[in-house]
Amino acid sequence: MLLNLLLRTWRHHWTTLLIWTGFCLLEGIYNLALYPYFNSLPEYSSYLAALPPWVLFIESLPAHLTGDAAFLFLTTFGFTAPCAWLVLAIRVGLKETAGEEESGSIIFLLPHPIQRWNLYLAKALAISILIVVMGVLFWASMNAVATLAKINVSIDWLAWSTLNLGLFVLWCSAVAMLLGSFFSRVDLPALLVGLIILVMWAVQGLTHLNSISPGVSWFNPWSLVIMTMVEKNLITPWVWGVMTCLIILSFAGGMASWQLKNFYSLTE
Repeated sequence: MLLNLLLRTWRHHWTTLLIWTGFCLLEGIYNLALYPYFNSLPEYSSYLAALPPWVLFIESLPAHLTGDAAFLFLTTFGFTAPCAWLVLAIRVGLKETAGEEESGSIIFLLPHPIQRWNLYLAKALAISILIVVMGVLFWASMNAVATLAKINVSIDWLAWSTLNLGLFVLWCSAVAMLLGSFFSRVDLPALLVGLIILVMWAVQGLTHLNSISPGVSWFNPWSLVIMTMVEKNLITPWVWGVMTCLIILSFAGGMASWQLKNFYSLTE
């Protein structure tokens, strides 16, 4: 039964994987076309150092990030890829919770001899695997671009950056599922998740704009999008532990919500 639920979720979101694959290809073509031009500019490093404050704010770009790493950060890792991946992952999470109620399709799942929390768990596992696959596709495309264009970044740099960005995306999808489990419509939880991400992004942007070093006493999950690419020593077991706990707690909260919720009122 659980395998059938996993396959059902994947069938619902094959278009998401197709869209993400297209995004990775387009982003790769964009970087391949743009990198030779920027690399030929003698003042490239000066250009990066003289970026206006609003660009540093939007990208949360640390001042000491230069060269090819800065190029990929500005074109892909710092803003474009996180936004695209988040939109797709949040859409998937909401469709599997609030979307099931909004469309009424949840009624067809309830008669099956399975606990509701197990049903939620199957959806969470399916989404987690989907995000892992998306991460592998993204890493492979960026690695191919770096190889073809001779961009001077290591495979490890790309792998750790993708891994940590994927953790953040998975947590946001889990939060979307959690909020979606409380509502019967998609619009309100989508707005709430968007506001949460917007606040985290703004705080991180202001932090880097004002050259404030992140401390160990607090942790902004958005910083996971950029930390491994710049300051690997900041990615510690403590950071991974926090993110893992946030993901588990978000999924667990959604499972508890579905277990206690009265879905049968939808038929009235």
